[in-house]
Amino acid sequence: MATTFARTAGWIFLILGILGFFVSHLAGLIQFDAVHNLLHLMLGVLALAAAANQKARLYAVVAGPLLLLLGIVGFFVSPLGGIHLEPLENMLHFALGGWGMWAGVYRTAE
Repeated sequence: MATTFARTAGWIFLILGILGFFVSHLAGLIQFDAVHNLLHLMLGVLALAAAANQKARLYAVVAGPLLLLLGIVGFFVSPLGGIHLEPLENMLHFALGGWGMWAGVYRTAE
């Protein structure tokens, strides 16, 4: 389960990070900026590397709570450190964070 989470989160973050360098917003739902794009790219690379190197559970245990917290805080504080967080981004962070926390503690053979 953790490997599936790390791969999926990795690709989502990579796509958002790359897309952000080509468009400034996505249908008015997500605004992109350079710092946010770089953070998404770093999280994506880390997630895919963790999935490939048997460290997916560690990634899920660390990234899950951080993303969940970011999803919650983003609803109340925006911009956060200069990064604009729209409701759709908060929901994405919240959902990935919850999945990551669950995947980090749920052990199955993958």
